[in-house]
Amino acid sequence: MNRKDNIDSKDISEVLPLREDLDGTIDLNCDMGEGVGNDELIMPYISSANIACGFHAGDEESIWQTVELALKYKVAVGVHPSFFDKKNFGRTEINMSSEEIYEF
Repeated sequence: MNRKDNIDSKDISEVLPLREDLDGTIDLNCDMGEGVGNDELIMPYISSANIACGFHAGDEESIWQTVELALKYKVAVGVHPSFFDKKNFGRTEINMSSEEIYEF
């Protein structure tokens, strides 16, 4: 049996109970500022954006452009950090100490 079969056999409230501290809204989040070119088209439909910080995608200019779009559309902003690895879109394993990661 896979996970989907297990979920299908139960009432969704048993699997994902509602948090009482939420007001019934859903945060629709999207990774943005990655140089795809469609950020402004997507912004009106999301409530929060993780903005690429320039290591796997984007650069300083795209970061600020994306922040300005988020402000324009009243979208909450978060960061999308990654290791310096544009060639592999941040997917190359990079060994770093805890101290190096903290300083990063």
